[in-house]
Amino acid sequence: MAAGWTTDAVSSRSVSGDTSLLITPQYTLLVGFYDSRERQFRLASGAPHGAYLPLVIAQ
Repeated sequence: MAAGWTTDAVSSRSVSGDTSLLITPQYTLLVGFYDSRERQFRLASGAPHGAYLPLVIAQ
């Protein structure tokens, strides 16, 4: 379930169901799914099947 979580560097809002928008500090817009169990944001498109984008903030 895509919850409304927010940090200083990453923000997400629910679009419909488990689909979310992920905006990075570089303003790159990614559409995918947030896996709360894995704590990772899986890309819905633009990445190989099963690919994950770890929510790691390097500041």
